[in-house]
Amino acid sequence: MADSTLDSELFVLYDRWPGKVVSRWAPQYAAGFINATDHNVATATRKMGEKRLVYNNSETAGVSGWSTFIYLKGLPTGAANPTCAAKQFVTPNNASVWYQVTNDPDQCLDVTGSAFAAVLLSVMSFADTTTAYYGYFWCGGVCPEAYVSDLGGNYATTNDVIVGPIVISDLASADAIGLSAVGADTEVIIGFASEADA
Repeated sequence: MADSTLDSELFVLYDRWPGKVVSRWAPQYAAGFINATDHNVATATRKMGEKRLVYNNSETAGVSGWSTFIYLKGLPTGAANPTCAAKQFVTPNNASVWYQVTNDPDQCLDVTGSAFAAVLLSVMSFADTTTAYYGYFWCGGVCPEAYVSDLGGNYATTNDVIVGPIVISDLASADAIGLSAVGADTEVIIGFASEADA
């Protein structure tokens, strides 16, 4: 099937990552989740898997509801990742380091139906194959457009998303991970779509 898109306001993500939320949004994060201290940095400033909960207000952007961010490590396993940008899905690429992720479907442990999915907030530097880069990723709830405006808009799909459960999968015509409808009993649901893709 050809690849297509689904708008950010038409799906929610289920946070299946282990761990609990360590705090709600606090004053020390006033610079945002893509601040220069914590995001796209070569040295971790937070604990791996740390989660933060925020309320996305539709009066600012997107739809109202709760969203979860998670702190992860991006590191390719030998080959160059596709260019890392906002709205791209990542999933683990190391069986012993669950919080290490890739946006390359050829390098991850499991693409289609993986239980662990998160979304890049911005361009990140872990595509160079040599250095780990750390930062926050969106992993649950409604799209947090009020906090990261670049997350709003269309997300890549495999052109078969219908109203109902969704999974991540290897896109048909791109070296990337996108959304798809559930295709097998072994696939773990990572979200729910309220409309079909375009």
